[in-house]
Amino acid sequence: MLQQLRSVLFYVGLFPPTVLFSIIGVLIMPLPRKFRYQVIVRWTRFTVWWLRVSCGLSWRLTGAENIPAAPFVILCKHQSAWETLTLQLIFPPQCQVLKRELLRVPFFLTVSAVAVGVLLMFVRRVEPGQRILLLALGCILGGALGNLVDRMVSGAVTDFLDFHWRGYYWPAFNVADSGITVGMVILLLYSLLARDEVRDATHAT
Repeated sequence: MLQQLRSVLFYVGLFPPTVLFSIIGVLIMPLPRKFRYQVIVRWTRFTVWWLRVSCGLSWRLTGAENIPAAPFVILCKHQSAWETLTLQLIFPPQCQVLKRELLRVPFFLTVSAVAVGVLLMFVRRVEPGQRILLLALGCILGGALGNLVDRMVSGAVTDFLDFHWRGYYWPAFNVADSGITVGMVILLLYSLLARDEVRDATHAT
């Protein structure tokens, strides 16, 4: 419980300076890169310090005398966002190698957020008695939220359910994908049944 409270405290304290430095970063874009780096790295210093204060995360550097003065390449085993930040404090001004897939993250985040907003709008318009329709939209909404959180946390959707039989493989998927698929099937069946009911009611009149 204490760990969860510390995590909440960390994110609450991190949000205001992140917004502030985001605005500052946009304003100083025309200035030289060295100056911009010195300004933005202050956000990194605050974040590492705030991690130590709020979560008790401390660290110790050994072997600093082996850091060369000439330009060099850092090969780091990436395990969390922590070392990505801390490396900026240990080594001289640097640039990161970016995977091409990460450039697609903002697009997918935007699409997922818009989809969640549209689904919420539909859910609000559904009558309370239409439980099957609410169940379908709930499954789709839950799956969309799951994929959205996955992209925000890890930058991609993690497919961990992989089924195969005698050399035949079903495409890997996750729980969120299952929710979306089940919801779409229920929604399709509900639409077909509702159409038949409307047709029967029309013929009866």
